Amino acid sequence: MGVAGNVDPQEVLKWAEKDLGRIPAGGGEDAVPRPQGTAGIELIGKEVEQVHFCIGGDGTSIFDEELYTLAVWMPPLAEA
Repeated sequence: MGVAGNVDPQEVLKWAEKDLGRIPAGGGEDAVPRPQGTAGIELIGKEVEQVHFCIGGDGTSIFDEELYTLAVWMPPLAEA
């Protein structure tokens, strides 16, 4: 969560405690299952001189040790 601008920090804290304080504490590794994908190919032809493609794969849970390996394998996109 982020807050910017001309705000009263005490009001933000009061709002956060009221609205976010109801969220239950997280669990262990079993709390978020590893996402599963389904392989497939979809081709859509158009009369243009461009090619667009998307490559995806299975992700990982934030609790999985492979998260750090995935972060190295898929670095953030370079800023324009």
